[in-house]
Amino acid sequence: MTVTDAAGNSSTASADFVIEVDTNAPTSAPTFVVVDDVDPVKVNVQSGQSSNDATPTLNGFSEPGSTVTIYNGKAVLGTASASKIDGSWTFTPTSALRDGDYHLTATATDAAGNIGPASPVFDLTIDTAAPNGVTNMTVTDDVSPVVGQLTSGSSTNDKNPTFSGNAEAGTIVIIYNNDHSVSTELGRVTADSNGVWAFTPTLTDGDYSITTMVVDKAGNNSGASSAFELTVDTVKPAQVGSFVVSDNVLPVAVDLNDGDSTNDSTPVISGTAESNSKVLLFDNGKWVATVTANADGDWSYQVTTALTEGKHSYTTVVEDAAGNQSTTFGPFVIHVDTVVPTTPGAIIATDNRALHEGNIPASGLTNDKTPTLSGVVEGNARVTIYQDGNAVDTVIAGTDGKWSYTTSDLTDSQHVFSVTATDAAGNVSEHSPDLVLNIDTKAPAVMDAVNVTEDLAVGSGAVTANGYTRDTTPTFSGTAEKGSTITLYDGTTPLGTTTASLIDGSWSFTYPTALEQREYTITATATDAAGNESVASPEFIFTVDSVAPGPVVNLVISDNVAGGIVGELKTGDLTNDNTLTLTGKAESGNNGQYL
Repeated sequence: MTVTDAAGNSSTASADFVIEVDTNAPTSAPTFVVVDDVDPVKVNVQSGQSSNDATPTLNGFSEPGSTVTIYNGKAVLGTASASKIDGSWTFTPTSALRDGDYHLTATATDAAGNIGPASPVFDLTIDTAAPNGVTNMTVTDDVSPVVGQLTSGSSTNDKNPTFSGNAEAGTIVIIYNNDHSVSTELGRVTADSNGVWAFTPTLTDGDYSITTMVVDKAGNNSGASSAFELTVDTVKPAQVGSFVVSDNVLPVAVDLNDGDSTNDSTPVISGTAESNSKVLLFDNGKWVATVTANADGDWSYQVTTALTEGKHSYTTVVEDAAGNQSTTFGPFVIHVDTVVPTTPGAIIATDNRALHEGNIPASGLTNDKTPTLSGVVEGNARVTIYQDGNAVDTVIAGTDGKWSYTTSDLTDSQHVFSVTATDAAGNVSEHSPDLVLNIDTKAPAVMDAVNVTEDLAVGSGAVTANGYTRDTTPTFSGTAEKGSTITLYDGTTPLGTTTASLIDGSWSFTYPTALEQREYTITATATDAAGNESVASPEFIFTVDSVAPGPVVNLVISDNVAGGIVGELKTGDLTNDNTLTLTGKAESGNNGQYL
């Protein structure tokens, strides 16, 4: 270029200035992607989606060296320079975008200022507001026997419990299990158009600490919810460890055995089971109570409504906190019987001593220190024997109700006996009528020797010891204990009995038939009313001889004086001897006389 002034003078030419005329705009619109760099979801956002990144990054390509202008609608958000080599470009807003909808486009302007076509609209919603957390969350157990909503801290036997609740429509609900600060995702679901969601996982037995997090379309999250504590337990508990029915009604307050009878219509039922479990109690197949075991597993139930008379068959089922139920325990059978047995009848007392065996008379007098008592009560009842007002022993009656009991050694005195009957349930009858026994084991005193008296028309009186009597029915007499029975013996052979006077103890006895002609050794004993027999009296020996002796034979009369006939005289002879000697034979042992 030169410059010419008005006089026509021209300057020297300037240096060259080269320009290139370009009227062709870029032909292609820029392309780009929108990158969300904010947790929890760092992704390339698609058109129409939302982002929680208020400064999203746009990465794209355009004509190399061009200037890319980014618009929201018609408003310029900013520019970026495309690489002169490959046309790549990137743009991040310098100021955070406000929450709202954005309609992004981009144009490329070349160095000549030609502006190319705009890119297709990229719809983007910026949403940095965190959604609300889950509301109305429920956890539902659908496995019998206990179904329904669970509370935090509870247990369940449903390994597929249903978690449900409400959240912002279209948001994602993520369910976590938190174990020692380590969170494990169990699953995720999307809330429907009404905001309702539900999730059913498959869980193994164990403890769970469940939280939820709501994530909206932009990736904003609600944060973790408070924990819902849950224990999954699908293992059946054991049966009751022990089962006890306690009878607390006297006279027999005991723990019953299976099959026992009881007079307690409100017994206490107790036992052991899994710690803190529930014990379901059934009577004759009908549920009657649910009892909770304590931390040690002990449980107890007091029957409050009187049980009906008869059989009660108890069974139990243990239910743990998760609702698992054990197999059935039982049956454990008791028989309730509160009816008092019939009053026992009169007691029979039997004397077991030799010579006096048999029922003791109404007077109750006996010399048996260990008499046998017997009677009849309700079959199989327990008979309690009372002596002088005190219970001393028990015996069990047979199935027919018969019973017997031999006392211990009784002292010499009066003793009063009675009995009661206790049935298998423990009901006690009234006392039987009293039985009075008078024990007397003291024998009467020894008598003096027996007196023997002959009662002949000619010659009566006492027979002397070792003497003779012609009386074949002599009278025996003496003195003994008043009222005692006198037994006379010849040696060891009883001759008869009589009774001593109640006034002075005197007695007499006449043998009813003629005694034999022989020697007798007489003793006597006295037996009192109790049957005690004295020692035999001293022996009294005598002989009965009522037969006249035969005549003397071989009689010889001898003269012993000189001056006449000396020697045996004959009938008619004269003698001067006034002391004749008579000899001959007669019955041995007899006395004789001459006339």
